[in-house]
Amino acid sequence: MSDFLEVMNAYFRGERMLAWAMLGLGLGMLAFAFFVYRTQTGGFMWGLVAPLAIVGIMASTVGPFFAFHNARIAEEIAGRYANDPAELATTEGERMTRVNQNWPRLKMAWAVITIVALALLLLVKQDWANGLGLALMILVTVLFCIDVFGERRALPYSDALAALPAPAEASPAEE
Repeated sequence: MSDFLEVMNAYFRGERMLAWAMLGLGLGMLAFAFFVYRTQTGGFMWGLVAPLAIVGIMASTVGPFFAFHNARIAEEIAGRYANDPAELATTEGERMTRVNQNWPRLKMAWAVITIVALALLLLVKQDWANGLGLALMILVTVLFCIDVFGERRALPYSDALAALPAPAEASPAEE
């Protein structure tokens, strides 16, 4: 197996594993939301349960679809690599450039949400705000982890794409 295919398979294996972890994480959030629902009351309970349940449902339903989608994409990319590595380097390289440009933006968004969560926890003296602030802190922690791991997978994959041969320039006879 070529070095590129090894790196590509590692990248998409990580993506698939993340997708299955989303299923487990979503079910865990739903279980925690149920626990909070059964043990807490009022605005605090609803401020914590509602976001955890919504994200839990989304993560547990989207995770498996994301896993199968990534398996299909990995097969497609392997086929494109076998047919035309230069074309793959160009198109997939452009996509991964956009992906990699989003990491700082995503981290900044999570930082802003963290500040909002801290403000809710420390400045708003309402039960619902404490529940919502705590839920946001839990969610942002998970999202930061997902993105840091994702970035660590994406950069070697992007480097492997950049190392593929560039498309040949059109010769004067072809023009």
